[in-house]
Amino acid sequence: MLLCQALETVVEHPGKPLLLRLADMRAVKEAGVELFPKPLDQLQLDCIHILLGRGLHVMDEAFVLGFTVGSIKKVHDREEHWHAMLKRHVYPHIPQFAGQEIAVCRNGLRLAYISNCMALDQCDFSTWFDHSLHDIRAAIGVESELLRTCYELETRRYPACMASQRLLPPMRNTACQS
Repeated sequence: MLLCQALETVVEHPGKPLLLRLADMRAVKEAGVELFPKPLDQLQLDCIHILLGRGLHVMDEAFVLGFTVGSIKKVHDREEHWHAMLKRHVYPHIPQFAGQEIAVCRNGLRLAYISNCMALDQCDFSTWFDHSLHDIRAAIGVESELLRTCYELETRRYPACMASQRLLPPMRNTACQS
């Protein structure tokens, strides 16, 4: 599927998306944390959700938040400080973020940190509209196998969560052919 085709399937967010709210949140700024050097816009956020294969459920938002922040690769030495700041200043203002969403956010952060992907907040997705999602993921280093494995673990850990109810497409054969 091409990115432009995937964008046509995106439904309007039921409110201001979590990542955009966090970037604007006064409590985050007062804590002296700038989540992203350059603010995200709605198109960029939609593209990130698409490339990560995530919807709009709270669990999806938690994963996208963690992965996007983790992709910046600046959290490693301050990860515990960052999580403490989120717990103290942000999560109390987002009542639907419970223990499992916080765990999924952390998993997204760690997954992005160990992956080879570039900082998602710096991607200009407008230049990729006519490219396949597979090619875009490969170009920016979003590893589909890691995403799939992480999602499979979530479906086992949180089987009652709506975000865990989606069916996974068959794994694409990535073996080299000679």
